[in-house]
Amino acid sequence: MDKKYFLFITEGQVTEVRIIRALNEIFIQSDIEFLRICTNIYHLYHAYLKEKEDVEDEIDMFIFLKQYDKKDILKTIKKNDIRSIYLFMDLDAHEPLAERYPECLPEMFELFNNETENGKLYVSYPMVEAFQHPLKPSREVYSILPQPPDLDYKSFININKSTDLSGIKFITKENWINSFIKHLKTANFLINENLLSIPNYDSNFLENLNQKEIYKHQLLKFIEPNNHVLVLSPFALFLIEYLGEPLFKEWKAICENES
Repeated sequence: MDKKYFLFITEGQVTEVRIIRALNEIFIQSDIEFLRICTNIYHLYHAYLKEKEDVEDEIDMFIFLKQYDKKDILKTIKKNDIRSIYLFMDLDAHEPLAERYPECLPEMFELFNNETENGKLYVSYPMVEAFQHPLKPSREVYSILPQPPDLDYKSFININKSTDLSGIKFITKENWINSFIKHLKTANFLINENLLSIPNYDSNFLENLNQKEIYKHQLLKFIEPNNHVLVLSPFALFLIEYLGEPLFKEWKAICENES
């Protein structure tokens, strides 16, 4: 039997699911399923460490992740039915376990580095709402220090979000692409210190802009020096990695026509 499902594992119940459904309808157009684990990356890592202590053999990550399937989403889906697994999580640097487990993200990027095996991890900086951040021509940074509820990042986005990206199901393909081009430029600035263009699609593109490299540069350039992150959403890179060079060339042409 052909593997037909794309399994998306999301930290939250709503926002990530709505985004991915919208992107699937416009760009991917495949059979998808969601597992809403309702926990952050650090609690997931904590559970993984406990599992490693209890299990002598190598952990089957599909079985491990099924413990979060409270609604039996995967009850009738076998591992062999799944073509690819993607995890979308937030940085959540304010989480108390983040200080306890500084090795969490590097190890989780190693563990979840292949969508056809354990799965592939994508991280939003600072949170999934980064996709609605009004990115200006200059870089946008945001504090990761704990904030009062009325001053946290979600509150900031509720007040300041880009009007073109308000109401996920109403976002047009054009507005998605315009947003993704800005995030590709931001990623290029983070890695290559070039904010004026999107990177070239060559043999090193996916290697240079992989999630582990992005986190490493966030850590060295923004998190450790001043407790900030460069605002960056992972959905543009996810689509480029999945749909490849044809999609990239389409976006590159749009970018060049605007300059």
